[in-house]
Amino acid sequence: MKKYFVFPGVLIAAVALFFSCKKEYTVVATGHISTGMAYLKIVHASPNFAKLFGVQDGINVFVGSTKVNGPVLKFNSAYPAIGSVNTYAEVQPGDQAIKISVGGVVTGDSIAVYTLQKTLTAGAYYTLLITDSLKSATDAGKVWMQDNLPGPSAGNISLRLVNMVLNSPDTVNLYSKRRGQVLFPGVVRDSVTPFANFPTLTNMLDSFYVQKGGTNQATLLMTSLMFDQKAYTLYYIGDTAKAKTRVLTYVQNK
Repeated sequence: MKKYFVFPGVLIAAVALFFSCKKEYTVVATGHISTGMAYLKIVHASPNFAKLFGVQDGINVFVGSTKVNGPVLKFNSAYPAIGSVNTYAEVQPGDQAIKISVGGVVTGDSIAVYTLQKTLTAGAYYTLLITDSLKSATDAGKVWMQDNLPGPSAGNISLRLVNMVLNSPDTVNLYSKRRGQVLFPGVVRDSVTPFANFPTLTNMLDSFYVQKGGTNQATLLMTSLMFDQKAYTLYYIGDTAKAKTRVLTYVQNK
């Protein structure tokens, strides 16, 4: 029986909104070839972000005083983006304040929505997954994952599934049409599976379906070509109570 990691509730402090003085920021290089650096991926998975904070959807993420992303991130986007040559952004290791901000009147990053404190280890890989529960005192809002990247052998890929859909069934399955099998059964809400290895479908597209747990009822589809000895995270995100916000997407981790 597969085991899944479920993120516990996080007590979130009051959200502070402030306007900063005009200041120039430098985008962190997106490569991850330097020694002595930590590596960060950001995924915006909050369909109701604008409503929750009373602002337009479009965020920047800072590590210390340095902006990580390029263009602002909106729902169902990631940095580095899918298809980028580099899969993580380089950031400074050590004790860091990681700030999520939105555009303000004075500058493009002047309203701080949330700040979390993390100790980043040189050579380690992390993902910050931003969900609708960012302001909640009881749900997993900001999902902070240390990505222990697998090294799939030749002829294999590594996959994991993140289930962060609001108002969804209690559990979902991830089904591979090309393989004709359920890859991840019974994945509960607000959880992340471990990476698992599967045979590579060389030069073949695969269709992935999200199924309601315990049934063959397909609810969502994603088609993708994945490459040998790579690692990918599939994200089931959005809100079933809002039309057209449920998304099955993915990012490359390795």
